[in-house]
Amino acid sequence: MQKKRVLVAVSAVFYLALALMAVFAKKVHTAALPHVRIGYLEQRNMRIDEKQQYLPAMPEDLYGEVLYRVSEEEKNGEIRYVAREIRVTVADGPQEGYYGVLSGLNSYTPLIVEGVELLEEGMEVFVENEEEIKSWD
Repeated sequence: MQKKRVLVAVSAVFYLALALMAVFAKKVHTAALPHVRIGYLEQRNMRIDEKQQYLPAMPEDLYGEVLYRVSEEEKNGEIRYVAREIRVTVADGPQEGYYGVLSGLNSYTPLIVEGVELLEEGMEVFVENEEEIKSWD
């Protein structure tokens, strides 16, 4: 009879632990993700080949760094945010602290501006300022 009580108690604790894990799984998953913040490039009037053009302007301190954008992707029936590496082509030489972006990035692309040091291509991320993601639907 004593063995039966121990078995029932162990089983109850086991199923309680499973239920708690199911309830808190999303919070644990989110806490384990790299936390990032996004921003957008501003449009600036840049001089390119003796012509004035409005282009997305990348701050000088981002030049030469690995850049990532946030991509919304479906996984297991849920929309998740994934870091995607981007390659940009910029105009020669900075102008007033900015490089004109010729291709690879526009002013509507959510660019990861904080938390980049922990990222790799295709890694799921938690966007701390998710409310700033622009929707163009």
